[in-house]
Amino acid sequence: MKPIAFFTIFFLSLMHSTCNPEQKEIRGTWTIDDKSSSTLFIFDKNGSYTNLVYDKVYTNNKEDMVFQNGSLGYYKYADTHKYDLYPFDVDISPILGKSVTDATIGLYLNNCMKNHSKPDLDHITPTFIAQIKKDGEQLQIIQNNKLIIELNKRHIKFGDKR
Repeated sequence: MKPIAFFTIFFLSLMHSTCNPEQKEIRGTWTIDDKSSSTLFIFDKNGSYTNLVYDKVYTNNKEDMVFQNGSLGYYKYADTHKYDLYPFDVDISPILGKSVTDATIGLYLNNCMKNHSKPDLDHITPTFIAQIKKDGEQLQIIQNNKLIIELNKRHIKFGDKR
């Protein structure tokens, strides 16, 4: 194969993989914050996701975020900008009320995910649908055709502590 043909094929395959509008994965962190709480959906490249809900509390005139709710699950590409979500049951009682800075939360949830066997997603009904809006900056979580929550894409900047 001539070098020019090789590089042309390589370049075209690279363009297809990076410019494909029908991405098969959701990547990154999506958030919504209000005065009393913060909700995060973190989608990993392996087809799993973590949902975390923190409540803002004040102790000694200092604001802290404490873990109040969450879920783990898997997602699967359904259609352009749509993904099926399959949460699974997790006992979150050992980490309830822990501070957002407590590494125990991440370690516990990571361990739960490692110890869970991924089901055959083709043979079960999804609980939720995640739909990315066309601008790519909002993610809607939908259940039974009703909007549950709308989150914003979180862009991490150098020095961002959250």
